[in-house]
Amino acid sequence: MDLYPDDVAEDSERVHLMTDVETVRYTRDRVASASIDISFPQCLGKIRSASATAGRTVDPAFLYLYI
Repeated sequence: MDLYPDDVAEDSERVHLMTDVETVRYTRDRVASASIDISFPQCLGKIRSASATAGRTVDPAFLYLYI
């Protein structure tokens, strides 16, 4: 298998996810696969006091449509 310069591409985007607000991104033409990395820079919990923390949950959903 040979790879050519246009065989692999990466588009880095930042999105502020909000509850009940859809975020739409499109892939380039001729894409055979895509991956999504999610990070949480402010963690998935919060500190209530010196000895107590509160957890948060995240339920991301992804939809792929061939257009």
